[in-house]
Amino acid sequence: MGDKIMGAQNDEIRIKLRETIEKFYDRLHIPFTSEQLKYLKRIDKIDIIECGHGWFFPIIGIFRLPIMATTLIKDDNTVVLFRCNDDYTRRTHYSTRKLSFYQRGLSEDQQNNPITMKCERKRILRYAPPPSEKYLQYLRDRIKTRFYENFPYAEREYQFKIGRRDRKEILENIDWIIDFLTERLNMIDNYADWCERINIDLLRLTNPKQYDKIFFVSHIDLAEMFREQLQAFFSRSEEFVKVINEVIAKQKADGKAVYKANEVGKDYLPFWFLCPKCMIRNRAIKVENGFFYKCEQCGNCYNSEKMDFVIPDAITKQTLTALLNLKARVVGGIKPYSAIADACTEKICGIKAPPRIVLKTKPRFYGIGEPKIGSTRTTVLRALIEIEPETLGRLLVTHWEENPVIKSRFIP
Repeated sequence: MGDKIMGAQNDEIRIKLRETIEKFYDRLHIPFTSEQLKYLKRIDKIDIIECGHGWFFPIIGIFRLPIMATTLIKDDNTVVLFRCNDDYTRRTHYSTRKLSFYQRGLSEDQQNNPITMKCERKRILRYAPPPSEKYLQYLRDRIKTRFYENFPYAEREYQFKIGRRDRKEILENIDWIIDFLTERLNMIDNYADWCERINIDLLRLTNPKQYDKIFFVSHIDLAEMFREQLQAFFSRSEEFVKVINEVIAKQKADGKAVYKANEVGKDYLPFWFLCPKCMIRNRAIKVENGFFYKCEQCGNCYNSEKMDFVIPDAITKQTLTALLNLKARVVGGIKPYSAIADACTEKICGIKAPPRIVLKTKPRFYGIGEPKIGSTRTTVLRALIEIEPETLGRLLVTHWEENPVIKSRFIP
């Protein structure tokens, strides 16, 4: 398939990674710990375990990914790199806005008016504004009202009485959460960075020991770091098309879930193209002089060969990060595009794809308002209303095959 795409398994690309991490932390106004600075100084020499996801309002199971990844570290020569997928739109994943506040045992999907975070519908959330302080105060009132509704439900389900002192403490915890969110509005100017700052700060509260060995980085910043490699991927898109179709055919033959129902066309490009005007994601086709797309939001047409507003999709995202010479990836599950990304890594880039270590276990939370069987879709913010940060962090670190049980301290 021609020359292999190399040049990323060396000191230079790791130095660029260090600069990209530093840029991210600087933008979020997050200082490194003394231990992190030691690892960062020699990041070109150490092993990296990678994981990633949208880092907006993660359920506990997603929040746990980088924490559990640190349990695989057996020496002082390995760190975890968590890729924050800030290229998501609101519709990409439920965690971009769902807060998982149950209503008398009913999930958000069953409620007529669920409590959700306000965010733009179509724009990439890295380029969308965070909510207003006024909206967060409105959210404070809605969450408190929801708990007033859930108190009698929990008393009936668990056959006990929630005392006045406990009710007061729960309401104070809601105030703490909203104040925590509000304080970070003044530090950040976009929705994705705001959410990422919140979650990084929460992880430092819940798991300070593990935090020292975790680095966070923006997916869009990584795409900029890999601009040269992205251009090379674009120029060899026919090879990606060939590999994608080969894997799709094999998935069908093996009776496995397929990446796409049909083969992709020869003009297919495995990237997202951001409209410079409205900053939403579009697919483009390859044409003789570059690529072409019509923005589905504003209708503007773009015909160019410049990669300034291009970011990797699920396939090229993982193909690019494999160029960091990863020790392993920790994932919540194997997706149909995983096999394609690995095949592209090996056949086009000429390097061995990093092994995937799957964290299948799911934390289950029991709280006021959740069904009595508990919930595996509870967000970290929701759980912290009824459990101390340090306690939550301790419960999240388990044996690899153990499903954590997290119970509110306010129910019997």
